[in-house]
Amino acid sequence: MTNHSGKASNYMVQVEFLEASGTRIGEGIAATNGLAPNRTR
Repeated sequence: MTNHSGKASNYMVQVEFLEASGTRIGEGIAATNGLAPNRTR
């Protein structure tokens, strides 16, 4: 994730992993706080 804003920002991303049939096989969460402008994490 990249902060394209002009101030420090907080981000949270949640993903879900599915089989081709649509059955859920897992999930994951990632978060970052205070990501400075134009920085990538």
